Amino acid sequence: MSSTSPWYIRNRPIALTPGFSAYYNPYYPLYPSVGLRPMTPLTPSGLYGVPRLFLGLESERVPEVDWYGRGRSEFFRRSYGEAARDWRRAAEREPKDGNLRAQLALALFQSGDYGDAAEAIRRALSLLPQENWRSVVAHRDLLYRDSSDYTDRLRDLEQAARKKPDAALHLLLGYHYAFLGRNREALRELDRALELSPKDEAARKLRAAVAARG
Repeated sequence: MSSTSPWYIRNRPIALTPGFSAYYNPYYPLYPSVGLRPMTPLTPSGLYGVPRLFLGLESERVPEVDWYGRGRSEFFRRSYGEAARDWRRAAEREPKDGNLRAQLALALFQSGDYGDAAEAIRRALSLLPQENWRSVVAHRDLLYRDSSDYTDRLRDLEQAARKKPDAALHLLLGYHYAFLGRNREALRELDRALELSPKDEAARKLRAAVAARG
């Protein structure tokens, strides 16, 4: 039994049959000839056969975000928390990049997140060759718009380390002293870190490196 149809092809009405039947995808495949043709059903095999026309071109795909570049811009704008967030994402993408971990540690330090900064330093020192441990602190002026932000934050870390005996605080302070040319103070802080956390290999290796300078 057919029903009156509002659909036409070649100026002729298409008869519609009421009831249930298998569903067919009306958009695939695209036949060049005119008229109605049997269509491919939306079964797994049919879905796998969808042409790239429906999947989008490579050039249309959204490019990956440059988390490192964004972090550099945010750090220079003194948005240290945002820089830490984006460098953390960059580090997840490049987990073996020790220099990136050291820059993340600097952003976390600058944000006042000393515990996470110390953890990032531990990771950075394990990834970098010893001759590159100093690179971020020694060349920090390339990152800062106003280097007084670093000096002010270092004073805050010094006060925090005096108030609270915490191995992470002493490790972080010893790390900064080590590459600011303040060797005696670095050794003092690293000794304190090892008293509080004797198994801290990062503190032990950093102390040995500082002591070897004589």
